[in-house]
Amino acid sequence: MECAELSCRTQLKTALYYLPAVALCAFAVIGLVLKARDTVAALSWGWEDLLIPVTSEFKHRGHVNYGVYDLHHRFSQAKGLAIEHIFVSWLSADAGDNIISSFEYARARNRWLMITIEPYAVEGRKSQLLDDIVAGAYDSKITSVCRAIGSLHAPLLVRWGHEMERADIRYPWSGARAQSYIEAYRYFVNKCRADAPKSYLVWSPKGMAGLRHYYPGRAFVDLVGLSVYDLPKYDLNHFRRVMSFRDAFSPKYDRVAGFHKSVIIAEMGVSGSASYQASWMKNFFRDVDDFPLLRTAVYFNGKDTPGAWPQKYGTPDWTIDSKVFE
Repeated sequence: MECAELSCRTQLKTALYYLPAVALCAFAVIGLVLKARDTVAALSWGWEDLLIPVTSEFKHRGHVNYGVYDLHHRFSQAKGLAIEHIFVSWLSADAGDNIISSFEYARARNRWLMITIEPYAVEGRKSQLLDDIVAGAYDSKITSVCRAIGSLHAPLLVRWGHEMERADIRYPWSGARAQSYIEAYRYFVNKCRADAPKSYLVWSPKGMAGLRHYYPGRAFVDLVGLSVYDLPKYDLNHFRRVMSFRDAFSPKYDRVAGFHKSVIIAEMGVSGSASYQASWMKNFFRDVDDFPLLRTAVYFNGKDTPGAWPQKYGTPDWTIDSKVFE
């Protein structure tokens, strides 16, 4: 009995001896966890808010989040936006700095960053772009951009080589043979994941018929992106009526729903008078929740690129009142 009591006392003394050290270790671990959360921005928009599709069984009103491309920061004070969108050419010398500064801007506003990486070709090699990518000619560009993304140690969205199924040649990566695009896309993803493992990949066609031929496979896609723009003059010429959001989006959505991936409208804009924009957006907000896979809609707040549309339409201006999503 005395031996048992002595053993208990010895164990107690040993435990008390090590207790301060254990406590210090525990506080250190807690500190590291909190610091890590701060490092990844500790956004209130969780990954499930942006990435998990809302099935018909669990659908509820208001499941779609919103974001903005906003080069001139007109939405800098807007509340409730989940995503800040930027475009980066991987040929740009300051691409890495742009990514880092944009991330800080987005984090200060409690927004995720979505980066559209535009894989432009070096002069004289536009027609060979996709083959050159797979051959390693752009490895330094991939490494530079993706290491900048990886240095943030934060989850964000990466959208590469968008609107690839377009029949025109607005981009050097669009309208090419589908298999060539798929090989280049996969090559980029495999290399970028090594340097930026926290990235979520957005495969983002325009939404046209035939897009399925460019699908790189489930392992290379976290979200499917689409583009939705309303230009009344264009609508009247091509459809003989002005298209509502539902009119424009439904066929695009139907073409990607079979992939069973969360959907994001990566680019959206409406051109026209302020009253027309307000009316169109009113219908958008009324109908947007009727698409269960749709998680986020990102508005393009600015003018389009000159020459992007046929000359008779000019350069559309999609700029809208910053209060539209409030």
